[in-house]
Amino acid sequence: MKKLLLILIVIGLAAFSADAAKLKNKDVVGNWKYSVETYDGILTGVIKVSEKDKKLEGDVNDDMGSVFKLTKIEIVDDELIFELQPDYDVIKVKAKLVDSKLVGTVATQGEEFKLVAEKQ
Repeated sequence: MKKLLLILIVIGLAAFSADAAKLKNKDVVGNWKYSVETYDGILTGVIKVSEKDKKLEGDVNDDMGSVFKLTKIEIVDDELIFELQPDYDVIKVKAKLVDSKLVGTVATQGEEFKLVAEKQ
């Protein structure tokens, strides 16, 4: 009986830990200073993410003064996914939280670039 109880406790803790590891809205809300490595150099700016009525929203402010609204922003499993649309193309971003940083990719015009963002 003690072994069965111990096994149930271990299973319960494992299930709790797995749920705790999933990315949540509160984990990504805030201002994130980003850099993207491109062929033309490093692009920087701030990704601003907020929550309204339990849904994420936000925008990207690049260091050249442009502001782009985030669209289709969501968390899928442990990944933050969003899009933004400058005049020329749809940019798709996927990032995971790794050591308190958003690390992922930016895809545009058939190319993919590395993204790193730190919370301010």
